[in-house]
Amino acid sequence: MSPSLLSLVVQDERVAKILENLRQSVKQNQPFHIAPDEIAHIQQKFYAGIEEGEKDLHELSFDVIKSFANLSDAKTTLIVWGRCPDIHHPAIVKSYTQIDLTQVMSSKYMDTMIAWTHSPVCKMCGEKTNTIASFNQYKFDQNFPSGLKVMLSRIKATSNVCYKIADMVFDIDRMFQRDKIENRYKQTLTDMYGLKLAFSTREQIEQSVEYFRNHPEIQFLDEKDYLGEHRKKSGYEAYKIVIQKNGQIFEIQLQTTKMLDTERSSLNASHKTYKEKQMEERRKLGDQYHNFYDILIQIFSSSKDRIDYKEI
Repeated sequence: MSPSLLSLVVQDERVAKILENLRQSVKQNQPFHIAPDEIAHIQQKFYAGIEEGEKDLHELSFDVIKSFANLSDAKTTLIVWGRCPDIHHPAIVKSYTQIDLTQVMSSKYMDTMIAWTHSPVCKMCGEKTNTIASFNQYKFDQNFPSGLKVMLSRIKATSNVCYKIADMVFDIDRMFQRDKIENRYKQTLTDMYGLKLAFSTREQIEQSVEYFRNHPEIQFLDEKDYLGEHRKKSGYEAYKIVIQKNGQIFEIQLQTTKMLDTERSSLNASHKTYKEKQMEERRKLGDQYHNFYDILIQIFSSSKDRIDYKEI
């Protein structure tokens, strides 16, 4: 079993027992209770998973850069997306912070912590927003043979992980066929840690796929072609692969710079519709689901003073 973040949390024997007890409480419509020591244990497993996962993601990022470009040429930017806690200020805002590459390479660099310190402020009220996503962006001005021009690394937000766990407990996963989960019965979240690579040409995408497929330290798990006639109705176009390196699972999206620009300029309507369907199924479950999700958010958020963003 791959030690992805979600599987680290779920596959731990004690955590699995806690979640099974919660699942049974839901099925029997009984109150559920989590003791303080159980919360502490879940938090310990969760943050151990984040720390290990971020370390592996950065290591993979640097390996890819060294194979496709030069580390010294990388212009590194931390991009943080945020949304105001005030529900009447729903717009997503973004911040862009130049980061020294040596800082990212430091073992003490934690995306989840650094991102919060650079959360953008709401344009309507000026208050600091809750972080909903963050990315390390690496841009390259030189023309390398690989054609790599942009690479982004990202980690799923806490709110996404809490939804996955709540969906497992309430069996919502059975309502959806997700290409983001390699095997929903294994509860392995394949897109917890991801890379997006943008090249100059489509041919260079194909060459990069072969790089990952033939890498001696990488296990090639899955691939999906959303290029050309296979592009999604939203206009989203990419070649997606799922790999495993050092026991950690990563989802990698491969695009041309033109595809990336198109994605950034579109509203990605079909994805929004998919998310709306998910949220509708969750709302149908009523207060029981909502209350459980609230508990998860409080458990997994890093401090009592900072509750991670939630969408219900």
